[in-house]
Amino acid sequence: MGRREDGHVVERAEGGLATKVAFESRSRYLGRAEYTLAYRYAPGDAGMSWVSTEARGAVTNITGEYLLDEVDGETTVTYRLAVELGVLLPGFVRTQGAKRVIDNALEGLKRRVELG
Repeated sequence: MGRREDGHVVERAEGGLATKVAFESRSRYLGRAEYTLAYRYAPGDAGMSWVSTEARGAVTNITGEYLLDEVDGETTVTYRLAVELGVLLPGFVRTQGAKRVIDNALEGLKRRVELG
């Protein structure tokens, strides 16, 4: 697919949750990006947020969050993501890149939910 992303945990909280993760991403369209995300977790598993603490290459800043709201046994997920790119791209390529970032993030959330 022309995309590869690897991440490794840099710091963990006492309970074992990752609080800082370094990523390296390569994309056919965007090139190489290296960034570190700092994670915060809402009390009661109500969500999580992240912000980039370092970013180089194709990405200069990333912020996002998942907010979980349970009502009548069903959970609604609100997902927000902002990515600032460090490269100039035509609108079509920028749109495709944004779609891939969102798809990857939602796949990560799905894996986490399925693992419990």
